Amino acid sequence: MENPDKQAILKRLNKHYAQTQAVRLCDLFTQDAQRFDRYSLEVNDLFLDYSKNKFNEGTLELLIELLQLSDFADWRERLFSGDAINVSENQAVLHTILRRPYQLSTRSNGKDLAAKILATRQQMRTVCRELSGVSPHSVCGATITDVVSLGIGGSHLAPAMACRALKSYKRTPSRMHFVSTAGCGELESLLAELDPAHTCFIVVSKKFKTKETLMNARYARAWLGDNAQHQMIAVTANHAEAAEFGIAAEYCLAIPQTIGGRYSLCSAAGLPLAVDLGIEVFEELLAGAYQMDCHFQTAAPKDNMPVILALLSVWYNNFYRAHSHAILCYDTRLELFANYFQQVEMESNGKQVDRYGRQVDGDTAPVIWGGNALNGQHAYYQLLHQGSQMIPTDFIVTADIGSTDYKIASNTWPQANCFAQSLALMQGMQDAAPERIHPGDRPSNTIMLRKLTAHTLGSLIALYEHKVFCEGLIWGINSFDQWGVERGKQLADRFFDYLKNNKCEDESDMLATLDSSTRGLIDKYMVWRRQGD
Repeated sequence: MENPDKQAILKRLNKHYAQTQAVRLCDLFTQDAQRFDRYSLEVNDLFLDYSKNKFNEGTLELLIELLQLSDFADWRERLFSGDAINVSENQAVLHTILRRPYQLSTRSNGKDLAAKILATRQQMRTVCRELSGVSPHSVCGATITDVVSLGIGGSHLAPAMACRALKSYKRTPSRMHFVSTAGCGELESLLAELDPAHTCFIVVSKKFKTKETLMNARYARAWLGDNAQHQMIAVTANHAEAAEFGIAAEYCLAIPQTIGGRYSLCSAAGLPLAVDLGIEVFEELLAGAYQMDCHFQTAAPKDNMPVILALLSVWYNNFYRAHSHAILCYDTRLELFANYFQQVEMESNGKQVDRYGRQVDGDTAPVIWGGNALNGQHAYYQLLHQGSQMIPTDFIVTADIGSTDYKIASNTWPQANCFAQSLALMQGMQDAAPERIHPGDRPSNTIMLRKLTAHTLGSLIALYEHKVFCEGLIWGINSFDQWGVERGKQLADRFFDYLKNNKCEDESDMLATLDSSTRGLIDKYMVWRRQGD
């Protein structure tokens, strides 16, 4: 049954929104000279300025009460204790447990997981040594010059993002490549430039059934030939399938079944990062994530960085009806972060029923987009400044600038643009010809990292993970299943069989139930393919 106190708070928030939404951001700063100091936080070398948002102290108090009436304290405790909070699959959610220090008790549903985590970490260390490109592989006898990671979704986005962000750590000669798509020539083009005697593949698939990943893995296996057994590594919860595929047991690394792909970077799915930059870098990232976990677990809501970001997101999404949110990174090393977080947010909270199967009353996850902010200034910033809709924005910037005059001159440019753009979005420009008017009053957060390190990246990742968790609590949804991605996959399997073989087992039933558009597209494709042959 819906909590009547929560419904009452929602009514009060709607009334509060009606009373305050016309107040402009610039006026809030005029009214409160201490607004920046009051509404900024620093945690683990991450600094959050959230003062450029359309809220006052009363707004924050109401939103915090809404969160608390969503059983925040209880669900947060259950998240960290390993309870089965993924209710639709009756599974625990263990991504925070994976990054705890070894000496801490690591349990889920009464089972000690520390031994398994330590064993997998030792396997990762062994693999990292063999694939470093420094010494010959222990079995095949050749030095590995290139490592290709095969995965898709979280198995691809997270390690690719982290390797790009932390590339300055690179010390080993081996090269890391990422391939996610199948059937588009991506893998074939890459392998044309590599030597099978000196190449190894990491196949990341929790169930070892992901179609795109296995298509690429089969191609890689054929390309390797006799070397395949010892130059292919599996990261999976399904070791039986990996063994049947032909991957040696010592090269099968475990990923817990209870880890969703979008939350898997801190598991063995982070092996590409560890291989590319070193196991120490991977463990430094875990330490940064763990420190943000501790902050989220212990800080009061008004001082809790993930909570604040979540409350502001709900405020705009559900009351301002701002259903788009931009993440703009003023450090090119973080240009893949928005792509990564897009999955974390939209796959976690893109739901229309609550955790008990009831229709959600209101909107859930906003559309997440963004990327390289300096490029974006010459592309979509026009919409941010003068478009007809308000799009809340997270600016992410780093403070490290190097030491030489050239570095100071060039690396200060992103920071100057970041601060200027947040100001311009807030102030706007009114005294101008109509086409030059900027309405302003557009909200933003600025997250500044003292320096982009594995530690601060780990904290940043955990910050956004916990933000999503808090949003899900307020909306009453299960943020840890993803049934919405399955239906299209099931249909694609049937279409794939038909398109590949010109028939499928239930061909007559399948074709008879298709609408004219889908049937027409299939027929047109088949005609063009035959003509191409």
